[in-house]
Amino acid sequence: MADPISLTDSRAFLDRSVVAVLFVLSGFSALVYQLVWTQQFALVFGATATATAAVLAAYMFGLGAGAALIARSIHRIRRPVLWYAALEVGIALSALLVAPALDLTRDAHIALARAIELEGLASALFFLVFSFVIVGIPTAMMGATLPLLVRFWVVTERQISRGVATLYMVNTLGAAAGTLAAGFVLIPRLGLGMTIWVAVAINLFVAGLAWLWFRHRGGVDLETEPDHTTSTDKPALDRLAVVMFVLIGGSGLVGMAYEVYWTRVLSHPLGGSLYAFAIMLAAFLVGIALGALLAGTPRWSRRASWGGFGVAQLGIAICALGAVHGLDHEMVGRFVERAGLSPGALALIGVTLLPGAILLGVSFPLAVRAVASDVSTAAASSGRVYACNTAGTIIGSVLCGFWLLPSFRFDGTLATLLVISAVLAGIAFTVAGGRWRVGTALATLGVLAVFVWPPPTPWSLLGRSALAEPMAAEEVTYLGVGRSTTVMLQDLDGEQRLTTDGLPESSIQIDGSRPARYTIARWLAMLPATARPEADRALVIGFGAGITSSALPANVTRIDVAEIEPEVIRANRTLSDWRLDDPLADPRLELILNDARNVLTTGETRYDLIISQPSHPWTLGAASLFTAELYAIAKDRLSDDGVFLQWTGLRFVDLGLLRTQIATLNEHFAYVEAVRPPPGGALLLLASDRPIALEKGLVASWQRYEDDWRRAGVEAPGGVLLGRWLDAETTREISADAEVSTDYRNLLMIRSPWILGRQRDDPFAELDRHDVVRDWQGSRDDLYPLRAMLRFRQFDRARLALQSIDDASLRRVAQGLWDLERGNRQQALLVLADEGLTGTARLEALAARLEHHAARPTGIPTSLLESVGEFPALATVADAWRLLRLGEVASVAAIDADLAAIGAEHPIYPMARRLRIAWRQRTGTPELARQALVLQEPHILLLGGSGPRPLIQRAQLAWMADDVDVLLATLLELGGHLRTRKLAQPRALVELVSELSASPRIDQDPRWHRFLAILGELP
Repeated sequence: MADPISLTDSRAFLDRSVVAVLFVLSGFSALVYQLVWTQQFALVFGATATATAAVLAAYMFGLGAGAALIARSIHRIRRPVLWYAALEVGIALSALLVAPALDLTRDAHIALARAIELEGLASALFFLVFSFVIVGIPTAMMGATLPLLVRFWVVTERQISRGVATLYMVNTLGAAAGTLAAGFVLIPRLGLGMTIWVAVAINLFVAGLAWLWFRHRGGVDLETEPDHTTSTDKPALDRLAVVMFVLIGGSGLVGMAYEVYWTRVLSHPLGGSLYAFAIMLAAFLVGIALGALLAGTPRWSRRASWGGFGVAQLGIAICALGAVHGLDHEMVGRFVERAGLSPGALALIGVTLLPGAILLGVSFPLAVRAVASDVSTAAASSGRVYACNTAGTIIGSVLCGFWLLPSFRFDGTLATLLVISAVLAGIAFTVAGGRWRVGTALATLGVLAVFVWPPPTPWSLLGRSALAEPMAAEEVTYLGVGRSTTVMLQDLDGEQRLTTDGLPESSIQIDGSRPARYTIARWLAMLPATARPEADRALVIGFGAGITSSALPANVTRIDVAEIEPEVIRANRTLSDWRLDDPLADPRLELILNDARNVLTTGETRYDLIISQPSHPWTLGAASLFTAELYAIAKDRLSDDGVFLQWTGLRFVDLGLLRTQIATLNEHFAYVEAVRPPPGGALLLLASDRPIALEKGLVASWQRYEDDWRRAGVEAPGGVLLGRWLDAETTREISADAEVSTDYRNLLMIRSPWILGRQRDDPFAELDRHDVVRDWQGSRDDLYPLRAMLRFRQFDRARLALQSIDDASLRRVAQGLWDLERGNRQQALLVLADEGLTGTARLEALAARLEHHAARPTGIPTSLLESVGEFPALATVADAWRLLRLGEVASVAAIDADLAAIGAEHPIYPMARRLRIAWRQRTGTPELARQALVLQEPHILLLGGSGPRPLIQRAQLAWMADDVDVLLATLLELGGHLRTRKLAQPRALVELVSELSASPRIDQDPRWHRFLAILGELP
């Protein structure tokens, strides 16, 4: 029969257009599968780097194996389009088996891990074997599709380079479209399970369309026998083909390694969301598709294709080096906004990834042309080249992620890749010969140049965070490139800020820091311990800076910490001798370097407390720790009355997501309460199957836990209850109709207003009406809750507390306190000076007036000093204030015990505390200065408002006490406080700095010069 394609050009164009459309859809479904399977496998194997690499290796190996297997028999296949349709059906059916196979694998993993120690090499082998078994069949069929369609498409020698390039391009474009569709539409709207069905439907549609088209063409395939061969000829390999197989494998290695390198680098400014990852992967694929288009434009001869391949490899190296040098500049900050989906972020991705990806796309068609001696070998050559290229990508992914980056960091890794690219180019130029020998010389010079002028570390990108101010290279005190994340320590205002992939996680407190500076981390430990004072065993998810694990009270005798990234621990160890306290030295601590889900599913230990403080919920690595399935697993690992605590960053959730997270916990726990520790910024969700009675727990444990709570910024039981926001009954009510976040539809990962770049609504505006503070204030005969919330500037909650007061006099005083704090001083003082007030209302009013006037230059009026005599605590404070004004320090010291007897919930307590500090400071003796430093805790800023005065006083006391660590830590914190608020140096600070400058001991400390540099930035 005559070749139908040769009958008319229009028929040939139509035939190839149909095949191109089919292959676009194949590429679309293939990348949808990859994104979904990667997340599904992480749910079973954990989000460890080993498990992720095993899944990727299995996926790529299947593609390569399928291409290699079909290449062995491709010359015998007379109906490749019909085979292609059959493979698409096979892909769809085998893809449907992945989910149930994963369920069986999960059970096997749990049983095996509990039976033997499944760690290290054994764990990696388990992940690898089961990954290959589960995804090997569908991916092998995917890999076989390209050689089949090349067998159909390429019927003349002139079509080898153009045909392969066209097929490679359309398939890759489909893959890019599939990546964006899965990342932005399918997974967010349908979830993982339904997204798989979409991909399956596409495969079946492609198969049906291919079969119908085949039948429409009369049931006879279009390419019976290609030119210059018979159906029994089997293409032979030559020596040059073997060389190109090695080179294309090397190109795949370098290409995947560059992708890993840039993905790790760009995750710092862009964040680690699903959307950012999808954009980066799609940009890489689009670049490869454009490169394939360019490669197919000219008609390459076999010799010229070798030279073109060499140019592509050398260009890849030049583009990578140019991107590092070009982006390592402060101008990057003008284009990259904090939201991961901003136009500046998209421009950054394009500039970084596209040029090198285009050249990678050029390489594959040229490699096929270099191997294929004539049209009879084109299909088999495409399969073998694809297999070798895929093998290289597997090696490149594992090599870069597991060895190059951890061992040589970013600069050494890039240098290694540049050398490999230059060597590949040099070999290709040498084979091409003739005028291409100039390229060999350039490649050799390129290798030498890398050793003479090694590439830099891209600090401008690594130091830029999606959530924090950028850090300069000189501020970085530790850089550890782990297998899954990059960990850095930044010297920031007397602390060492810990970041993972640019996201701030916590801060390591250096010796001299205020223990209560990071109150949330300590609340994470103390809140569940107070709810269950009898707790003995605890699991902490995420080590961070170790503050939470070290803050657990002494009665908790075993603390397991699940940390996925070993570099976090190494970063902490570098500061063991310098930190405020070293949690790694705690004998109760047991580090488990594993994914938290693996720890919970494979372990058998039952815990009294589980504290979950993973990274941000919208990041790919941590998102699975905020779902209903995780909470079900955690519940199984809790004792009968155990407590689970979930940290939530309030800047990442709106009202809908907050209701979702509460509903997700309520799915598995009978009681869920929400706590907002002052001063704010985070929400702590307590969950248990037994009632959570914090009041009862405080009665049972306060005396034992008082010192621990003080380090968390709390001095009285009321300070703990102040954090309570929503009780269990309320959380059930507000989340009754909210959607639950699951592994297969993770709402916190896909709907965070922060990553979507949209305005966040205030979740408290709607929910504050349920605040339990209303009933708490209403049940008291004093104004402690209101006073405390005003000091923390929680004005919305304070207004609710004010509205709950039934006593008319007490309510008037409460309104006066509100006006005083909001700046309406005259109106407030008129109300508070009402002589008709009696009892507690008068006590509250007199205390407020006393504290207000004591802070003013004119001092306390004589009439007020006389009025407070009816209240012993107020009289003691007034006497102490008067004596201190007269300089009678010894007389104030004599009544210090009376001042100390004033309870923390008393309205005059802050002033009494300040007076106890002040008289000790007046003595100028080191021992009393040290006592004053202790008295300043727990919440130093509440003792003197939000200004810099308390920190200046702490620095003065440290200087008197001859405590250089406390002095310099305080000065650095003070400098950051002033810089953030753009304040000028107060006079007291200028005087202290002048005095300190004369000390040789201080001048030799680098922390002092760091502080002076901060002062230089102040207005």
